[in-house]
Amino acid sequence: MFEQRFLQAIGAAVHEDGHVAFAGFDPEAEPCPGSFITLLPDLSLLRINGGDAAEFLHNQFTCEVIALGEGSGTPGAWCSPKGRVITTLVLYRLGGEFFLLMPTVLLERVVKRLRMFVLRAEVEITDFTADCTVMGMHGGNHSLQENGGTYRINRLNERLQLFLPAADGSRCLIIDDSAVLQAVWLELAKSMTPVDSRCWDRLDMAAGIPWLNDATTEEFLPQELNLDQIGALSFDKGCYPGQEIIARVRYRGQVKRRLYSGRADNGAAASTGNKLRDDAGKTTGMIIAAAPDAKDGIRVLAVIDTAGADAGKIQLEDGSVLHIDSEIAPQKHE
Repeated sequence: MFEQRFLQAIGAAVHEDGHVAFAGFDPEAEPCPGSFITLLPDLSLLRINGGDAAEFLHNQFTCEVIALGEGSGTPGAWCSPKGRVITTLVLYRLGGEFFLLMPTVLLERVVKRLRMFVLRAEVEITDFTADCTVMGMHGGNHSLQENGGTYRINRLNERLQLFLPAADGSRCLIIDDSAVLQAVWLELAKSMTPVDSRCWDRLDMAAGIPWLNDATTEEFLPQELNLDQIGALSFDKGCYPGQEIIARVRYRGQVKRRLYSGRADNGAAASTGNKLRDDAGKTTGMIIAAAPDAKDGIRVLAVIDTAGADAGKIQLEDGSVLHIDSEIAPQKHE
């Protein structure tokens, strides 16, 4: 992450929950612009290499790894033996190495647990972002967005560009040594607006990418997060942790909870990890992600019992209503 002196100079402040705010921009009062830059310390990148890396990851994650093409990426997940998602992720392949994008808050836990399974395999797992800054760029017309595309990865010298889906315009992460990236930030800031990182969160939410945290890890099956609908879940590969349970849910058609988009009026009640209830007081779901929206109050992703969602009248913990827009079911990205 940028040093504190530089953060102060560009008007940035990192909050306890990991989001970054910028002086002069209020996401609760101003709509996110179509072209912007932001900082994303709540996302981290692991580098996984070695002669056995592809096979090792293929045997751990829910997504296709062996067939992943050079310069390409795919959403995926890593699950417990009980089929519960430990972390959602996006896995990229570049130059014989793999890069795993995931929530920073789960990084230490995932690295420690992944290394337990390496045993004698030729696999090395390192934190690529240990001395780097993660910057997000959306929209605009800049040379850094050339040769992009959904779930693509490029390397410019040591700098990495990781592209993610967006409904309107190109969207990519730029990851590099913090000192080097300061100059890149200052150049981009001449033509792009620095904004609160929760603007980026809303783009992830719209793309159906449900990042997990300490409150939501190991709470859900992949299908309950709609990972089967964004190409993050393969049923044609060999075994991986939780695979038998995940397959059984699919073939028996027993997905009773799904990921929904909605909006709330109370930001405190819409915090990640908070429970949802029906009008009888029964727990019927959990909030996965929330971000302020100048137009809609608080935008929310939530896993909800399908029966309860169909009936409506879903309430937050304070008794206010969660207005459900739709089930999140974006198309798979090739």
